[in-house]
Amino acid sequence: MDSWVEILAATCRVEVFECGMAPSGEPLTPGWPLVVDGAEVAGLLEALAIAQPGDGYCMCLGETTFRLMDADGRVLARAALHHGTSLRWDGWDSDAMLLDGALLVRWLDAHGISGPAAEADASRARRSADERDQRRWVDACPQGAVPLLDELLLISRTGSQPAGLADRLEQALCTEFPDRKQRCAALLRWYASGSGRRSGHPMHEKVPDDLLRTSSIDEIIEVAASSDDVDVLLGAARHLSGWKARTPKELATVPSALATRLIELSSSHGRTDVAVGLESLFRR
Repeated sequence: MDSWVEILAATCRVEVFECGMAPSGEPLTPGWPLVVDGAEVAGLLEALAIAQPGDGYCMCLGETTFRLMDADGRVLARAALHHGTSLRWDGWDSDAMLLDGALLVRWLDAHGISGPAAEADASRARRSADERDQRRWVDACPQGAVPLLDELLLISRTGSQPAGLADRLEQALCTEFPDRKQRCAALLRWYASGSGRRSGHPMHEKVPDDLLRTSSIDEIIEVAASSDDVDVLLGAARHLSGWKARTPKELATVPSALATRLIELSSSHGRTDVAVGLESLFRR
């Protein structure tokens, strides 16, 4: 059969395995499947309808495997559910988006397969957290950079920075903050916002860090040491803990009192990765 629609129309029995699908089409974990036949089949097949094939493959092997069979028990297709939103079947050149992923997740949950529902809940929680982080980052953006926000946020979606954007951003900040120390403080405050991860991710959050790396270590130290602004200090901690943000020689010039303050502040604000990173770097 050439189409998914034809396969669904011919399916009379579905075996559902609570695990992903190997490249061979077999379930990753041997075990007894949930067998769906008779009057139950129609509801599952409705939930397995797709909207359209996508344009790529998920990197994982899925979380639920379906074995679709005809009235004679012949296997028509094997498919895997990915993140409650798409299906993988070897008849497509890519994964395909479900017409109603939530419908399939609810059907599975109602039939004792709760993994996709739990993952969907976790995914929603992650999205909500990401949205909160982004709002904080946008709110912390210096006024001079606000006209560039759409382009800056796009960096995380495209994975690259448009040519000339960094120069335009730097010029906007130089206009808003002619004084280098004030500009440095604004960048530290901005870099403290968002996720606060030591890695600097998501990518758009690295933008202020990239500009901070053009400042001297002496300037970073002076601005942080003279500030009582928690965000300036958290930004300094995040910057100094970053991957190769500063050389060991530069880090050795950070006063021990400031280093201790940055570590303690990061820890008290739940930024354990930054605190641990700083402890490791300052011990060298």
